[in-house]
Amino acid sequence: MAKEVEEEAQDTNSWITTYTDLMTLLLTFFVLLISISVMDSRKKRIVLDSLVGAFGFKPGGHSVIGREKGKNITVGASPVTKEDIDFEHLRNIAFKNNLQADVKIQIEGEKIIIALHHRVVFVKRSTKLTERGKRFLADIIPVLKDSPGLVELRGYVDPTEVLFDEDKEKAAMIISAKRASSVYLFLKARGNMPEKKLVAHGFGARGLKQGEVKAPGSFDRQVEIILDYRASLPYRVKKGARKKKLLLDFKGFLFKLRGGEDG
Repeated sequence: MAKEVEEEAQDTNSWITTYTDLMTLLLTFFVLLISISVMDSRKKRIVLDSLVGAFGFKPGGHSVIGREKGKNITVGASPVTKEDIDFEHLRNIAFKNNLQADVKIQIEGEKIIIALHHRVVFVKRSTKLTERGKRFLADIIPVLKDSPGLVELRGYVDPTEVLFDEDKEKAAMIISAKRASSVYLFLKARGNMPEKKLVAHGFGARGLKQGEVKAPGSFDRQVEIILDYRASLPYRVKKGARKKKLLLDFKGFLFKLRGGEDG
């Protein structure tokens, strides 16, 4: 009697083990590349833009090919933050006006800080904007208006400007406040920017930090423009409604100031 040979069922899923090992090795390889890489914001944007083009025009990689009804061929934006886009736009405006050496633009946390060199905005003891400064400010108005948060203007004075004033601190505060106000009034008049979006302050003269050496020919006659994407309420001094007293409105919190009309 012939013995029946029982054939074992073949395992057709053995390739999964090899495939899983390969994917694990690839993942480890890419994690290693990221860990040793240096992030470059410009290159990151180029890569993200290329991915948008590779996976489709619409957000999420959806293709424009399909039914005619409801087809949308608008170009989707690459997934970069608004701060990055505005930062690059502001740098391009500085290059366009040949001000890359006199306008310093940097990102600090959630803020974009535009520091205008004294050669751009004000001459010594002056609070009147130069024509060079007006041209640059006019060019950046669209970026400032499109910023979702508060636009803060900070005016400064170089110590040499108030060297012979009897009350140096008072003179420095007055000049720096007027410089911030000059930029404020220009942006408001030229760009029709809402008052609640702009806030201006004078910070007087800044002292050198410990170990800092002032470069020859460097003066602190400047205004800083700060785009804060988190802040939306300006702070200002106003009078109380019921009693005649001065209150400091700091982002919605009211603080009583000493030395007001009610003592």
